[in-house]
Amino acid sequence: MTIRELSNYYYINKQIIQLESKLEKLEEDLLSSSQITDMPKNSKVNKPTEELAIKIAELKEIIVNKRIKLIDEMIAIEKYIDTIPNAEIQIIIRMRFIELKEWDEISAVADIERTNAYHKLKRYLKKN
Repeated sequence: MTIRELSNYYYINKQIIQLESKLEKLEEDLLSSSQITDMPKNSKVNKPTEELAIKIAELKEIIVNKRIKLIDEMIAIEKYIDTIPNAEIQIIIRMRFIELKEWDEISAVADIERTNAYHKLKRYLKKN
């Protein structure tokens, strides 16, 4: 596996975070556009509000599909990790690409210097 392939999990996760932020904003907009008042209203559904609700449902479906893709990526990385004979490299890959940890955190857990964790991973991936 390459760094690019391993990084897919990170980028899909970022996309989900971005989409959830947009979803939250749209839901706030929907709530504010349909405030309840004492004024009588006609029985027609507000077309823009209805369209916004439909778009929110579509966005939720996209997020669910991204989460499924995220799980698929995690499984692929875990299967790859299982093929690695070096336990230290397994820890580095899992922490960096699944747990999304920084190099400082990885080096503390692996009990090695920060730059060593990065270079060990890079050397391993280059050789394999």
